[in-house]
Amino acid sequence: MTIVRQKGLLHYLPVIVFVMIVAHHFYWVHQAHLSPWLGGGYGMFSTTDYGPSRYIRIYGLQDDVIQEEIEVPSKFAKQARAVRSLPHDNNILDFAFLIENYLNSGQHGYPVILLSCYPR
Repeated sequence: MTIVRQKGLLHYLPVIVFVMIVAHHFYWVHQAHLSPWLGGGYGMFSTTDYGPSRYIRIYGLQDDVIQEEIEVPSKFAKQARAVRSLPHDNNILDFAFLIENYLNSGQHGYPVILLSCYPR
């Protein structure tokens, strides 16, 4: 009887694994703003919000007024792609520090830098 029961459970193993993968994807999409097109892509047909359709805006501010829109330097393309794909707080903060250090080394000198990542 136990051999028959074990064989029955083995038939459900692919379904159990699939449900676990979908639950993991659902968690990352809703908790960390992972693009539904990534991480398995189970939401890719329900939205057009995927990494390349998101964009990053960087502004130099002075006295809460936008002074300049700063283009993402080409040498940070890989990091920008990671932020667009998974705009989690940690990714955005790391990217903001990277941009801030780059701008300070270039003597831009803005007291405040505003960085945002959102769908087009």
